[in-house]
Amino acid sequence: MSANPADLCTLADLKAWLVVTNNTDDVLLQRLLTAASVSMQSWMSATIPSASYTEVRDGTGSDTLVLGNTPVTAVTSVTVNGLPQALSPDGIQPGYIFSDSAIFLVGTSFPVGRRNVTVAYTAGYNPIPFDLAQECISLAAWKYREKSRIGQTGTGMGPEHISFSLKDMPDSTKTVMQQYKKVVPV
Repeated sequence: MSANPADLCTLADLKAWLVVTNNTDDVLLQRLLTAASVSMQSWMSATIPSASYTEVRDGTGSDTLVLGNTPVTAVTSVTVNGLPQALSPDGIQPGYIFSDSAIFLVGTSFPVGRRNVTVAYTAGYNPIPFDLAQECISLAAWKYREKSRIGQTGTGMGPEHISFSLKDMPDSTKTVMQQYKKVVPV
């Protein structure tokens, strides 16, 4: 099983964290790594790795169009009613400018219409933020260690007893993901 474009960390980083030096569990570890990455991004309602997107949107009459993926790092093209728009050279002359979450038309607006605006752009993180990568490593390692005690809440004999967490993920992972969570749907 090879790396997935959705992965937030590498198999090598996960194996280093677990101190695994052989290749015996590589397929399992890669599957857990991808599952952790997908689960985290689903929880955050965000795609984290940098990727290219094309959105066809309705014009609203506003000069602002909020995009579905962030942070926006580049805009390839903006087309309104079939006409390509130029990048404004200074934010004052007509054309478009963009921020990490939206496209803005300078000197005009996106005319009201159905599916009359097309934006091609790149958004996401490259490299993946270190805190998210580390939490992905931690979550995949958590699931890997959990495989030997599936369904158990604890173990022990006599006065010595070990309890296992029944949470779906560590609280520290949720704390880090909260910083990247998309809270306003587009």
